[in-house]
Amino acid sequence: MNTSQEEYLQQFHEGTGYLNFSGIGPISEAAIAINHQMDIDLQHAKVGTAEDLSNRYVVSATQEIAQYIGVPTNQIAMQPNTSEGLFQAAFSLGQIDGHVPVVLLNNHEFPSNFYPWKRAESAGLLKTRTYSGDATAENIRPYLDGVDVLALSAVDFQTGFRVDLDEIREAIGDRLLVVDGIQAFGASPMDWKLADVLLVGGQKWLRAGWGSGFMYCSQRALERCDKPLLSGWFGTQTPHLYDALLHDPAKGIERFSITALDPMASGRLSAAMHLVNSVGVEWIFGRINDFALRLGADVERLGGRLLRSDDPRHQSTVLPLSFEGKDPAGIGKVLTDAGIVCSVHPKTVRISPHATSSQETYDLLVTSLSEALKQ
Repeated sequence: MNTSQEEYLQQFHEGTGYLNFSGIGPISEAAIAINHQMDIDLQHAKVGTAEDLSNRYVVSATQEIAQYIGVPTNQIAMQPNTSEGLFQAAFSLGQIDGHVPVVLLNNHEFPSNFYPWKRAESAGLLKTRTYSGDATAENIRPYLDGVDVLALSAVDFQTGFRVDLDEIREAIGDRLLVVDGIQAFGASPMDWKLADVLLVGGQKWLRAGWGSGFMYCSQRALERCDKPLLSGWFGTQTPHLYDALLHDPAKGIERFSITALDPMASGRLSAAMHLVNSVGVEWIFGRINDFALRLGADVERLGGRLLRSDDPRHQSTVLPLSFEGKDPAGIGKVLTDAGIVCSVHPKTVRISPHATSSQETYDLLVTSLSEALKQ
């Protein structure tokens, strides 16, 4: 293990048993330090403090994200969360080739990537169509006629299925591809440049805390999403001209802003992205995958299954466990009582470790599962 990897691991201190990074990721010492220093600066505010805090980490966060994706910085904008960014996308499409755009969705999509499109549909701005099953080219292709936009999640929050963006991009051609990347960004290697619009909240796998996130738009998306109905005063060409007039939206990605954002969130996101870039997502994913491979073998020994694709392209860091004939809620209660933090779904217990998940945590999980299955 090199110095950067050791330093990365030393940044985090989640408690033994914490295995719910798909829900919320405990933040780093670096993120805490930045947040604390900015709080102190605000406590002792003086001339220029507000302006300095507002701008201090937006540039560095944008640069770190752009480096990670491999795109220009002017195609990245801060957002407070995934949902708000998706609403911006849904309410910005306008007509495409003279008709109301049609958006294709999975009929079991997570609500954050469902509500924006349905709300926009109820306002008469677009139409939606749905398909069933995993987000594969095979499942999507029969529904593409007349579709202008495909919106999907990079990783299914329940099954852990990871989308093959290369396959999807080839299948949909020049249709817009809108991706909710929150369950993959920073933990699963993917070519994010294949998305036209990417929305990521920083509170899960990036471990940047609530209120942090960003939006990436390709040049094609910026050209097509030219009706930013949710653009607020901060998203105009002249955000500091207070003349009680409605100003034109900004020409670039800044148009997708409602108001000024939390500068502390940008600071935490900058620190989080720097840590990811310092070790690389492949190393992070490799450590999580090692955990998954060990867990799969132990769960099978206990009579259960780790529901994970055999195809590495579709494997993620979300690990649903199934025990036939056993109540997931009952298993979840035993795990919780033992100190395991996980997520219980109707048919599975969802485990989501990170690169920092310890051997002690792994041992506690396997021991607790064994105890739960005896009951």
